Amino acid sequence: SAYANWLQVYLNFEINFKELAVCGEKAQKNIQILNSKYIPNVLIAGAFQDSTIPFLKNRFIDQQNLFYLCQNKSCSQPDSDLEKILKKIN
Repeated sequence: SAYANWLQVYLNFEINFKELAVCGEKAQKNIQILNSKYIPNVLIAGAFQDSTIPFLKNRFIDQQNLFYLCQNKSCSQPDSDLEKILKKIN
């Protein structure tokens, strides 16, 4: 088991982490779908209403479900299609 632990540490430093902000009325449902898949090295945060958390601040828009994929403190344009976001992550 030690080899697996060292490999996990290596991957954490070698592969860049990504952040995914899930915003909208269906945020909880979309996060459940995302959590049902194996998506390593991606931090997922969500909000179903306007949030004051810095990562989610000013990302919520009424009547829209948006996904913001971020890496190295910069985010891509928001997307409303979950399948497109999954392809960008992989």
